[in-house]
Amino acid sequence: MPSYRCYFMSGETIQGVQILECADDSEVILKAAAVLDAHPEHQNVEVWDGKRMLARVSRQAKKL
Repeated sequence: MPSYRCYFMSGETIQGVQILECADDSEVILKAAAVLDAHPEHQNVEVWDGKRMLARVSRQAKKL
C-alpha cells in the first residue's frame, strides 16, 4: 500500500506532517480531509506522493 505525506498548513507554514497509507490517490485525499477536520488549528492540508502534489484541501473549499 503506498505511503503519502500530508502537510498540515497555516498560511504557507508547515505546522505538522502525517504519513497515511492508502490504496490510491482518491482514498488519501478523503482521509487527509477527515484528519484536517479533526485538527481545527490548521487551515489546510497538502497531500504529496513523493515529489508529486496531489491536492491541497482547505477549510474554506470544504464549506462551499
